[in-house]
Amino acid sequence: MNLNIIKSVNKVTTRSIKTIFLDYSFPIVMILMVMVNLIALWHYDIIYSENEIGITNDSIYLTSFFASLLVMAYGGYLGNKFFAKDIESRRIHPFLLIPGGKKPLLFGKILAGALVLVILSMIYTVHMSISLTYWGPISYLTIQRLLIYSVLMFLTAFLLYSVVTIVSVLSKKVMATVLFLLSYLVTAFFLIQFTESAERSFRAFVTVIGFPVLNVIYNNFYIDEYGALSSVFYFLPLLGIVVGLAASYLLFDRVKS
Repeated sequence: MNLNIIKSVNKVTTRSIKTIFLDYSFPIVMILMVMVNLIALWHYDIIYSENEIGITNDSIYLTSFFASLLVMAYGGYLGNKFFAKDIESRRIHPFLLIPGGKKPLLFGKILAGALVLVILSMIYTVHMSISLTYWGPISYLTIQRLLIYSVLMFLTAFLLYSVVTIVSVLSKKVMATVLFLLSYLVTAFFLIQFTESAERSFRAFVTVIGFPVLNVIYNNFYIDEYGALSSVFYFLPLLGIVVGLAASYLLFDRVKS
């Protein structure tokens, strides 16, 4: 990759990240995550303070679950904004003329989405670590668990981001992409209702490749029982991301200048 292509990728990445701050979507999602964390911690503090039990793993599980849903939905939003919206409005066309053509455009937008989702996922761990100090020093295992949740959040959101990218390139329409995104989110929420009954079955390993948000549920089960999370829960969504990005790369030729 020559210097001109690298500059083009940086230009697209910078411009894409700037747009999500201009529409206030990133600070809004960040504030919502912080509010959800605080409400959950406050709720459990009220429940357990009378018995002097203090904070429990339930609060961490609850905050990570809702934060994961929030970050996942935002990943889908970014895919729709960076691709479907720009393609339908033809704002993407001038960028097709930059040095290197379509590859820097695709790589720049993918990189922008990845960076935003990494930052948002890490905000969860940082904020929860700071908040939990209210009850005293945080153990290494608690920090490790928060970091695991952040990784799972990112994998979940980035998988959906890559899939929405594919849908955006194929449909070239915002509404079609939004309908797919809503269908995915509803299906994921529907599957969550059956997670507990499937926790020790092979279905757990099959569903997480397409719906890695379920990893947040399985994380709670497996850490409680085995003290760790199986590597398959990282590998399967990561495999889905690789396949999604590869398909996006091949299909991006459908975008005409």
